[in-house]
Amino acid sequence: MRSPDPDYEEKRQYAAERLQEARTDSDVTLLYLDECGYEKIPSLDRGYEAKGEKQPTAAPSQSSNQQMRVAA
Repeated sequence: MRSPDPDYEEKRQYAAERLQEARTDSDVTLLYLDECGYEKIPSLDRGYEAKGEKQPTAAPSQSSNQQMRVAA
């Protein structure tokens, strides 16, 4: 696994320590929260296909793009 976060390794170690603490101490409860983002309209990029072939395309949306966040 990799992350662009420069503090990822330190955070991973902290989370591992808290998990171990929760496993060994019945008074400790560990809750985990994660989030991700996605956009309603995907970005455009190049597509490649053999010459003479027609690549399927999606019609552009008439609505504005929105970035969504999901936390679980």
